[in-house]
Amino acid sequence: MNWADRVYSLGRGVCSIRGETKIDTRFIKYCLDWKLEALLKYAGGELFLTSLQDSIREFEIPFPRHRRKIAGILSAYDDLIENNLRRIKILEEMAQNLYREWFVKFRFPGHRHARFTDSPGPDSGGWEVQRLGEVLELNYGKALKQEDRRGGDVPVYGSSGVVGHHDVPLVNGPGIVVGRKGNVGSIFWSDEDFYPIDTAYFVTSKMPYVFCSTISRRRTSSTTTLPCRA
Repeated sequence: MNWADRVYSLGRGVCSIRGETKIDTRFIKYCLDWKLEALLKYAGGELFLTSLQDSIREFEIPFPRHRRKIAGILSAYDDLIENNLRRIKILEEMAQNLYREWFVKFRFPGHRHARFTDSPGPDSGGWEVQRLGEVLELNYGKALKQEDRRGGDVPVYGSSGVVGHHDVPLVNGPGIVVGRKGNVGSIFWSDEDFYPIDTAYFVTSKMPYVFCSTISRRRTSSTTTLPCRA
């Protein structure tokens, strides 16, 4: 579910929801966000548009007198969150660039005076060459259907990132989530306990995160409909 603040067109398989005024529409959007998982359960996990539309029409949401003020406050928080997410993305890009400069291109401080040996590839000394599988283990996530997710504070990760919330974690954070089916090779970091589903792997080690974010998405297998990493 997304918020549109400009003129848009709709394709097949989606519908739009509009209130009496722009602010009321935004309030309705926040109510649906709040109750989204319950709404999907109410719809019985139904993915067909007609059935979901019927469920939305019958779904009850609060409609207080100060709904415009509430929507305005929540909208301000949304803007703040969006700005912070942009900053986080910039910081992640800076960390990845620093990693590439120091540990891939070997242009670390003082590199001009360092002696390199081939091992294979340049090595400034004090390093060991190991396969990635020797320093981390890719663990399979566990299936958790939409209707079985009970809300809560535990993020549920799939290959596209956070896809819902649950009340019991599968993995104690921090950890890495790697897309296995669908969005193959996607990399996500979780500081907190989390629940990776069966479209993803998980790794409970912080060190390989930036490295995994820099490697290309090769050696992937695919079918006609669903790319997959073995």
